[in-house]
Amino acid sequence: MEFIPCTQDPDHPALRALPASPGLLHIEGRSSVFVVLLAHCTSPSCLCRDLQLILEERTEDGDPMPEGLRLSASVDADEGHLRHPERLGAAERIFFEQALGALPPALLPDAADDVLARKRSLLALEAATIPLDEIRGGILQSWFDLSTEGKGIGKPGGDQAAGALERDGHRWLFDALFCPDPKCDCRSVHLWAVRVKPEGSRRAEASFLVTRSLDGGAFEVTNCHDCTPARARAVAQAWWDGLDEPERHFARQYDEVRGVADRCLRQVRSDTRSKPRRKVGRNGPCPCGSGRKYKACCLGKRS
Repeated sequence: MEFIPCTQDPDHPALRALPASPGLLHIEGRSSVFVVLLAHCTSPSCLCRDLQLILEERTEDGDPMPEGLRLSASVDADEGHLRHPERLGAAERIFFEQALGALPPALLPDAADDVLARKRSLLALEAATIPLDEIRGGILQSWFDLSTEGKGIGKPGGDQAAGALERDGHRWLFDALFCPDPKCDCRSVHLWAVRVKPEGSRRAEASFLVTRSLDGGAFEVTNCHDCTPARARAVAQAWWDGLDEPERHFARQYDEVRGVADRCLRQVRSDTRSKPRRKVGRNGPCPCGSGRKYKACCLGKRS
């Protein structure tokens, strides 16, 4: 069956099941149940809003059935209808219509929004660059800066936040920062937070920087301004607890920031190797930067 515009194979590895499954569905006329899954094409260049609806037959207890049915069809996420119903048999159409009717109305458009946001982030990361001195100096980088056109609050002049928290009448904005140095194996996320006025002003009333290992542990306060360390830890923990699988979420961002840094370093090494070597005279300054004449320094040492 040819349902997916980005790939002709419903089992192609470019299709990834979304983390949240709608659950089990009872189909009229079947004693078994079906698990309802959503999938999408992970090709960053494809920005369609089609999703794949997958029905897998299970036992009444939800266990897999070796000989059970597995059906798939392309769905318009915004309209909530099948893309090519004419390619399905009558019984299959009934199955999918019942499945679509059982889904929460906002599930499909919300899932498509999440997919497109992720793809745009991947495209931005492919084009992002980090200055060489910042990579080697371990200057913290905002994943938000690299993956969007905005400028996160973790950078000078930044006014875009990766997250927010309302607590005790105050509004806190957060940005996640990561070390890009490939020689550093810290595996940590650094959360920069600023407290602003609730009416929307971006002027910081207080700020703090906390660090947490992606392998677990407590927050360590590394910087505080008009905020006590205890309050900084409490605010950071409250925001962290409100996130969905924060360790996995920030571990992925950590790897992607390191990926941008690795690509930039490889590009610099490639450019250096391919750059023609300038001819240096015997009495000219040595290209090694020592300040001595070439004949008294590296002449005869260069291959």
